[in-house]
Amino acid sequence: MKKLFLAYAVVFLVVFSACGDSSSTPSRGIDEHGSDSLSADLDSIDLDDEDFSEVDNSRDSVSSDSVQNDSGCSMDEMVGQETVSCGDTSLPVYKGLCDSISYDPKLQFCYEGLVMDFCEGAPYNPSKNFCHNDTLYVRCGEKGYDPKNQFCNKEIVYSLCGGKTFDPKTQYCLKGEVLDYCGTKAYDPQKEFCQDQTVAPFCSGEKYDITKEFCFGNITVMPLCNGNSYNALRTFCYKDSLYDRCGNSIYDPSIEFCFKDSVYYLCAEAGSYDPESGEECLSSDEGVTWKVHKPCGNTYIEKENEFCFMSSAYSLCNGTAYDPGKHYCKDRKTLTEYEYLTDARDGQKYRVVEVGGLKWMAQNLNYDYNEGTAESFCYDDDPENCIAYGRLYKWSAVMDSAGVFSGYTQGCGYETTCVEMEAASVVRGVCPEGWFVPSKAEWENLINTIGDEYAGLALKSPTDWKLLDEYAIGGRDWYGFSALPAGKRLADGSYSRINQATGFWTRDESSSLVANYVILAYSNQLAPINVVGKYQGLSVRCVEHQTIYIK
Repeated sequence: MKKLFLAYAVVFLVVFSACGDSSSTPSRGIDEHGSDSLSADLDSIDLDDEDFSEVDNSRDSVSSDSVQNDSGCSMDEMVGQETVSCGDTSLPVYKGLCDSISYDPKLQFCYEGLVMDFCEGAPYNPSKNFCHNDTLYVRCGEKGYDPKNQFCNKEIVYSLCGGKTFDPKTQYCLKGEVLDYCGTKAYDPQKEFCQDQTVAPFCSGEKYDITKEFCFGNITVMPLCNGNSYNALRTFCYKDSLYDRCGNSIYDPSIEFCFKDSVYYLCAEAGSYDPESGEECLSSDEGVTWKVHKPCGNTYIEKENEFCFMSSAYSLCNGTAYDPGKHYCKDRKTLTEYEYLTDARDGQKYRVVEVGGLKWMAQNLNYDYNEGTAESFCYDDDPENCIAYGRLYKWSAVMDSAGVFSGYTQGCGYETTCVEMEAASVVRGVCPEGWFVPSKAEWENLINTIGDEYAGLALKSPTDWKLLDEYAIGGRDWYGFSALPAGKRLADGSYSRINQATGFWTRDESSSLVANYVILAYSNQLAPINVVGKYQGLSVRCVEHQTIYIK
């Protein structure tokens, strides 16, 4: 640090004849005390040895002189110097110089070439102190400050808070009030509160427990979900887990689920499902069991027990889906490839399944038999329907009343009782060689094997059946029998109920006018055996026997 210098050095100045010579008669000069000589004695100040222990002669000096009393001389006093004038000649007399700047040593001091005012009536060290309103203060680091509005803490200047100092490490100033930090954060007590060293906003002006609750939208206090806040407009909490709202609704995930902004009840034993795709929670066993059913074509299937193939519903075979065009589920247990029968008469090929120990044709017979009044037909006389559903036969055609293949049944037909046939164990009738028209007893055996309460459901094909009302029951084809809704031809030549029902002839007659047949309908899961007029046209399924009837 450069050292301060403040001292008096006397320089004698001679006032020449311009102010009178030694022979002149002294006259009363500027000395108001009337002495023979006027002394312009400069004041001196005491120096503090501690602060001003060294002198810098290159900058600072103090001068004084005696001015002889002369009626032609006068003196003007200014800060730092006095000017003596004798006639037209003026001579400055300096009290002190600071780098050529004059100053008054009684009121000022020189510091590093700068003239500075005394503080509290004395010089000071500006590198350590500063003066404010004639009061000496210790500097804050290297800075001065306004003690009226500021204070120093650890060499940093801060503004006073409402006229008070504070500890900036643990406190802060807000609107003229000294407040404690919340942890390490400042906050506004009008808008926020402190809990567990954490700042949280008021919720509609109220405090809440931030360990258990949160404020949503600055309006509503809500419980945390597993310790986390969430957007209550989009989600909701259920048993410490977050779920998306269903539209604008919340729901009970234990018994409900959301699909496309709509709430649905869960389906017992199956859970949620896809209502948009047509899945429904439907009951079975008169509502005892509820399961999810999904659409498959024009029906519904149980997701757990069934599968959909080409828009048709089939039952799984021991839990396995399959191609119904190649396989069937034998006895509902074993996935089995179809056998095939080729009719040597016309080369048509038919699938064969085994049920209850007998082999049955799995497709309707389509052999064109027309012998006199023993006729067969295509539904609506459209050959395409014969390809799809087989032919519709009068009972006389079924029995081969023309005797084309079996003379034993020749003459059987309408208004005729086939007495001779009653003793036969099998009747070939219109069936391919080695195959025979099933008896009523054989149909009953088939139905009992399946279970008469579900026989219709089990025998009907899943395809082509129109479900005309809420009570409609589609087929499940449990055994690969694939009964199609071929409809029937009435005695008057009209056609009826295609896609709704089908009937299969038996070889057994009840009278000369009616014979037994099996009826399958869209509205019934049973397979009842009834009688119908022999002139009607119905479908035929043939059965294979080991004992072959010989003409």
